[in-house]
Amino acid sequence: MGEKLGMLCIRLSQNIPQWILDGEPVPPWLNLSMAIVYLSFAKHWLPFLPTLDVAKAVDRRMDDCFFDFVESTDFEVKVSEVIVHPTEREAYCSWANRCSGHVLGVDFEKEVSTSRTLLNLLFAIRCNQYSADLREGLIIELEGERNVLGPVIFVYKRFNQHMYAVACNERSIDLEKDLKHLTPFDSMFMDALAATQECFIDRMKTLPFSL
Repeated sequence: MGEKLGMLCIRLSQNIPQWILDGEPVPPWLNLSMAIVYLSFAKHWLPFLPTLDVAKAVDRRMDDCFFDFVESTDFEVKVSEVIVHPTEREAYCSWANRCSGHVLGVDFEKEVSTSRTLLNLLFAIRCNQYSADLREGLIIELEGERNVLGPVIFVYKRFNQHMYAVACNERSIDLEKDLKHLTPFDSMFMDALAATQECFIDRMKTLPFSL
């Protein structure tokens, strides 16, 4: 199950249409960032598994699939171009200073790293944030608070904070002006949420299943 869900999320993340970016090639960092969102959707279903041990095993298998893919596609990145959220920049600088022993701090604008290194730093944090955002979005839907993006509203907002440093309130259902031109991503989020749910249910139909 973990491998099926993990590979599904990776495959979905590779299907970002170029028209969303005005015909420009899709940056591989965007694909990987979308995969993290989709994996957080898949992880949402883990509490429905029979036991905690099974859920943990499936979770680990999904993570392994993702990082196997990251390892196989590792590429160099300019850190300042892909880490744009202030909190994540602080986290990177603190980590880099600890690793290098720099006393005066890193020159963030000149930092170059690899996608694998950055994702080792950001993956768990982003997954937890997106999972919490999805839970909150589902709760407000159940409470009858409707919005244009449905239950993915908060995930969508945080994703745009991470990718484009768009200033927005990630716990408001109102769609800020700077976000409105980015809305094509919302259908991709909803499609992915539905796809992970369908895959999860399909794998649960035949027990015992492979982790």
